[in-house]
Amino acid sequence: MKNAWPLRTIVILSLVVVFLLSAAAPASVQARSELVRLTVINRSAGTVYLSLNGPALYYLSVKADESEVFTVQRGTYTSSITACGITSKDSLDITSHKKLIMPVCGGRAHGAHGAATKVDLSEQIKIVPFTIINDSDTQLLAVLTGAGTYAFLLDKDEERDYTIAKGDYDVKIYACRAVTTIEFSSYKDSKLDLRCPQHYTD
Repeated sequence: MKNAWPLRTIVILSLVVVFLLSAAAPASVQARSELVRLTVINRSAGTVYLSLNGPALYYLSVKADESEVFTVQRGTYTSSITACGITSKDSLDITSHKKLIMPVCGGRAHGAHGAATKVDLSEQIKIVPFTIINDSDTQLLAVLTGAGTYAFLLDKDEERDYTIAKGDYDVKIYACRAVTTIEFSSYKDSKLDLRCPQHYTD
């Protein structure tokens, strides 16, 4: 019985030490667990700019044909993404490790669909191929404002293929010594056939 008390004391002290250590450890473990890895893969020809507003505030950028790995606080963010000449705002769930993939403008990130850890940014940055045609008698300037802002200078009878943001536009036409504005909706493989402004007012 004389040896029982010291043994009991040792056991109690050991439990106290374990308790104190376990009480101190979760702070650092929890701090580490609140950080997640965010990978941004940019396959487009221009820089991708990404701002995140949520549990923390981040301003990130990734140059053309490069990828970057960032460490951010876990959570749901309001995101603003600028790529291919347009800006899109949406919500972004970064409660686990994520890969954001920006494909070539007008393309798709193959393999991202259905993958919980991958996000195809072309779902937000919606770019479509379209054709613009100058069917007027002179050189023509067309300024598109709406889903994006673009200016095209075309020679007489010139036809060009571009990629622009999908959506609705007001098109201001400067040609044949006159100016007018028409409406246009862009979608995949759409065509914008432009003529002298007088044609639209006749």
